[in-house]
Amino acid sequence: MIPKTERITKNIQELLRLAQQGRCERFIPCATRIAASVQDMISLFPERPRSESTRKVLHLMRSSLSALQRDCQAVATGDEEDVDSGSISQQVIQSAYDIAKSAKQLVVLYQ
Repeated sequence: MIPKTERITKNIQELLRLAQQGRCERFIPCATRIAASVQDMISLFPERPRSESTRKVLHLMRSSLSALQRDCQAVATGDEEDVDSGSISQQVIQSAYDIAKSAKQLVVLYQ
């Protein structure tokens, strides 16, 4: 589980670097890598875990990933007049943080 968490962290760090550099056009490929890393981690667990805590954390991870992908798409493809890219970039960062937090919670639950 630790290597999968490290992969998620590495991909999120790349996304944050891109956000700091204002390179929104690179958000989609980065979000795709994050999604693959998250799916790798989720695949370690049964479809319906017995533990309520695990179910909640996996739900947070999945919903944060969906938000991240949606917002990355909006920033990368949106018309500047229609999209407040600064606000959506903040949402992207928040979703990335939530993914990282849920990965850490899974590690703590299963250490």
